[in-house]
Amino acid sequence: MKKKNWLMIVGIICLIGGGVMVSQWQSEQFSLNGTTQKSPKEKQLEYLKAHEQEILEKVKEWYPKIESVQWDWDTLRVGGVSNGLFITSYNLAIQGKFNYLHTTWISVDFYLEKETEIPSVEKMGMNHDPSIFRDGGWWIYE
Repeated sequence: MKKKNWLMIVGIICLIGGGVMVSQWQSEQFSLNGTTQKSPKEKQLEYLKAHEQEILEKVKEWYPKIESVQWDWDTLRVGGVSNGLFITSYNLAIQGKFNYLHTTWISVDFYLEKETEIPSVEKMGMNHDPSIFRDGGWWIYE
């Protein structure tokens, strides 16, 4: 009976020690010289904010009546684009309002080859037309 108790105690100590080691290893993976690295989403958001003016210029090119865009940075989403069987690429989308009108909606999309890739203004498009809510429904802004 004493041998079983001794083995059980050693086993528990090994499990706890192993858990602590794995936890430390994982935290080291996310830090570099004591500072935490940015996640891919943070890097993507940083790029979008740094190139906000270029994005606006491209939107204005396509839709001249849009004078300003108020982006909702919390709407940044990256999703897979599929051919029905496999994810072939990724789409980064961000939404907002435009011309300081609360009843408007705009979304821009960026083509990504990898989910963690940094977007590029050159790979920007709009899968949806800018819209405005009026007469009880959403209409294309003209």
